[in-house]
Amino acid sequence: MYLLPCIGIYVMRGARCALGPIFCCLCRACGCYYYEDKEFTGQRALGEKRIDVDWVRADELDIVAKDDEVKHIALFHGIEPEDLCQGALGDCWLVAGLACLAEYPGAIRKVFRECEYNDVGKYHVRLWDGRVGKWVTVTVDDRIPVKAGTKETVFMHPNGCELWAILLEKAFAKFVGSYGALDGGLAVWAWHAMTGDNVYDFKKRPNGSWIRRDLVFLNKKKGLEARCDVGYLPNDDEIDEEDFFGVLLKYSSKGAVLGAARMVSGAEREEKNSEGLVAGHQYSILDVRRVGTSMVRTGGRKMIKLRNPWGTFEWKGAWSDGSREWDDHPKIKKELEYEDSDDGSFWMEYKDFADRFNSVDVCDRTTTTDLVLDVREADGCLGPTKACVGGCGFFWCMCGGCSTIFCGNKTSSETETKAGCCTTK
Repeated sequence: MYLLPCIGIYVMRGARCALGPIFCCLCRACGCYYYEDKEFTGQRALGEKRIDVDWVRADELDIVAKDDEVKHIALFHGIEPEDLCQGALGDCWLVAGLACLAEYPGAIRKVFRECEYNDVGKYHVRLWDGRVGKWVTVTVDDRIPVKAGTKETVFMHPNGCELWAILLEKAFAKFVGSYGALDGGLAVWAWHAMTGDNVYDFKKRPNGSWIRRDLVFLNKKKGLEARCDVGYLPNDDEIDEEDFFGVLLKYSSKGAVLGAARMVSGAEREEKNSEGLVAGHQYSILDVRRVGTSMVRTGGRKMIKLRNPWGTFEWKGAWSDGSREWDDHPKIKKELEYEDSDDGSFWMEYKDFADRFNSVDVCDRTTTTDLVLDVREADGCLGPTKACVGGCGFFWCMCGGCSTIFCGNKTSSETETKAGCCTTK
């Protein structure tokens, strides 16, 4: 899991250093060095988006480094939800889906065949095609649409000198036919495509209970040109509102990916309200916690942490950033490691959450394969070695290998029961 990929990276780097000066110069001279995907470019790639754009290579983008010590471009400079910022596309469902999955960096790395940036500009992204029930590889180049006359990306805005977010958005755009086809969608489908695991949605009924709905594919056409039209099929599983928090806590504790939205009529979609929430908007559920419990794990408050994929515009009610509840309950503040930051993430008490959200998405993620080498591109030549040593140390000395492989979660089509009283996070 760590040693062989590390050796492979050094072999490839060595081959480029030894043979590159000869063959690369020839390829550059004849104009065939840089990869260009001629099937996915121009207006065909933009689809219904009639905008004036230029296409530029990743190393030409107007990207500002997050860290003064990391200024060179890379595929990954760490993987965090803050790496994603929605652009001029109605794909908050995809941005929210990626932000949720970014909480588990191994799941993101597994999607890419490449471990690090390459100046040829060719990347392979592996996605699960639920229409035909198999993995497919989507090949993309690193030519990104920018506003005409500028180097600023039109769609996904990278937060730093890393490419994984904008390349994943491009791979999904090619997978469904065009960037325009990404307008509107379901986060559960994004998770299904990236993991191949079971996904479903819980819809709140007028009586307060939550009923499960399963993802179904409405368009069974084969090939990357067919858009993945998906919908929901009602399931018989129904959970009352009080127990539903325990179900969310159980899924969160086992590493599932969670999201939430308040589904409304089409006329109110993407509409901000005075409470700091957006109707018809997909939020990431970053954490579910039972805090302030007694020694016997009873009582306490039920808390849920969410993130707006816009990276701003947050909840303004109880337990919002800067609210008096944090000062009134310093122990809970410490337990949740709360920091006041305008980053799109915020805490809500479950009762407020249940009053305002009526749809929760779940990906019962398989975690037994989460051990993936992080090349640590920022560390240069020593990066793979440091990552290999650190990974092997985590695997053997910190019991990370046994706990992940033998005690990790395996996806299931069955709905989880609520968490016991001993589970707090």
